[in-house]
Amino acid sequence: MAVKKKKSVFFTKILFSYFVLLLLVLAVFMTVVFLSVLSENRSEARRNQQELTNRVAQQVDAYLTEIDQFAQQVMRSTRILNFFSSLQNEKDMSNHFDRDILNDIDLTSILHALNRTSSPMYRISVYNQYGDFIHTGAPTDKGSVMEQKLRDAEIYSQMVSLGYSDRPLIAPPGEDDWSEDNDGSYISVYRPLKNVYSTEAYGLVEVQSRVAELESLLEFDTMRGMQVRIYSSGGSPSARDRLMGTRFAT
Repeated sequence: MAVKKKKSVFFTKILFSYFVLLLLVLAVFMTVVFLSVLSENRSEARRNQQELTNRVAQQVDAYLTEIDQFAQQVMRSTRILNFFSSLQNEKDMSNHFDRDILNDIDLTSILHALNRTSSPMYRISVYNQYGDFIHTGAPTDKGSVMEQKLRDAEIYSQMVSLGYSDRPLIAPPGEDDWSEDNDGSYISVYRPLKNVYSTEAYGLVEVQSRVAELESLLEFDTMRGMQVRIYSSGGSPSARDRLMGTRFAT
């Protein structure tokens, strides 16, 4: 009887040992499976985020390219180029077009025709360092207020800088520099008014668009609850100029 009892205890210990070993193997197996699934989920999340980032980048690129195309069309206007070239001889720091209504109508009509599309820009402006200014689109400030803004702007340095560049200048979102009556945030794209074979600029072409239009392009269903930040190229994000930052509410 004692022998049977010892055998029963022995078998119980063996079964318990196998049971513990089985639990350990099962625990290791479940841990490996869990870590594998977790890794795959993280990889899938990174892939989805990368695809979403690429989609956002494509939309932003298309948005900025469209604005720049308007600026390039103005650059190719021989009439505007030649007239602003002749204005370099005046240098009287007043808007020539305030006293030359016929040419104001003529050149402004060119801008208006370029902007007569299904997706017009907020404003297209052409101006130089001497205060000569034409535009189409949203109204601007008038008289002495506008003259002061033109004097305060660093127009000539931008003309020189862009004259040697093949790329547009994209300004980060900000208030409308040419009107105190317009709310909202706007992105400006600048191009030099110059002959393609020269580096001498006779003025600046500025095309403005509402940031709200870009935000509407980025409102994908998958963007709910996310934040988008766009930076200019070069350097680490903390050292770059932030072009925009917008949050999409859930």
